[in-house]
Amino acid sequence: MNQNRKRFIKRVAGLTVATTLVVGAPVAPSVLSSLDTYGIAGSSVVHAASQNLLEHGNSHIHVGHHWDNSVTRHVLSDGANPTIELNLEKNYIYTIKFPDELAYLLNDDQVTNKLIDEFVFGGYVIDSDGDPVTSHPGVDKAAQYVSINHSTNSLEFNLTDLHTDNDLTFPEPRRSHYTFKTTLTTNYKALDNGEYIFKTALTEGSADLDNVPSANTETIVVDYNDGDQTPEEPEQPEEPGDGDQNPEEPEQPEESAKADGSKNENDPKESEEDNIIEINDKSDTGDSNGELNNDTTEEEGEGEKLPDTATNTWTYGLAGAVALLLGVATKIVGRFKRSV
Repeated sequence: MNQNRKRFIKRVAGLTVATTLVVGAPVAPSVLSSLDTYGIAGSSVVHAASQNLLEHGNSHIHVGHHWDNSVTRHVLSDGANPTIELNLEKNYIYTIKFPDELAYLLNDDQVTNKLIDEFVFGGYVIDSDGDPVTSHPGVDKAAQYVSINHSTNSLEFNLTDLHTDNDLTFPEPRRSHYTFKTTLTTNYKALDNGEYIFKTALTEGSADLDNVPSANTETIVVDYNDGDQTPEEPEQPEEPGDGDQNPEEPEQPEESAKADGSKNENDPKESEEDNIIEINDKSDTGDSNGELNNDTTEEEGEGEKLPDTATNTWTYGLAGAVALLLGVATKIVGRFKRSV
């Protein structure tokens, strides 16, 4: 009897252990699927964030200095197409991850403020009237939906919030081409020479793009740094009075010029040929008023005395020749009379 009880107790204990193992087993895939519908399970969030929803299209990279050599701009325009049909029930985040060697820039308020303010989003959206448009107040204020994620060294743009806050919807896939323009503004020649690799992706929720194998990569090449980061002084046009405490007043055109019908150099009806002549006259004659030199024409029209020429010289020569001929003729006549 005691042996039967011992056997019964062993069986109950075995069933208890088996039941405990079954209850402690992993949740079935169907349960995970239902949890994924609500975005509760942590594994489902990781799975969604690990997929890049953009197919890389065309991109453009430009590096240049401001005209006054005060700052240097590094511009990345990323063009891409969504790989799925987007819907407003998902939280889509466009992310551009900075390389580790540039992570320090995201701790500079001046840099990040510029980075956010100059962010540009372009592409079709469907407005409240159901029309596809590319220009909309919500799109123009895309910078309001940009933030810096210091934990991943990334700039994040919330594409879903832009649409929901401005009563917009996503277009159909054939019109879903987006451009994300990011401008990194630094001090003049602030970056060291080298290649800087940025990663971009559109994901569900925030993601570290180092964990997104399908993230796109863009390389900005810096070769401008010559070791001299002192901005060169730009050449500015001289302002009137620079270096002169008593600048001369510019000469005003004479009133008579308008009265006698001369052309005004600002007259839009003036022919191109007249303009060319007028400009040449300014440089040739030094006339500060830019008026044509018509002295000869005016003197002839008013009948004034012509200037002296070489005519008197020829007159004296002719008179001398006549006197010589008369002298010769007189001598010949005198000899003729004496011979008679």
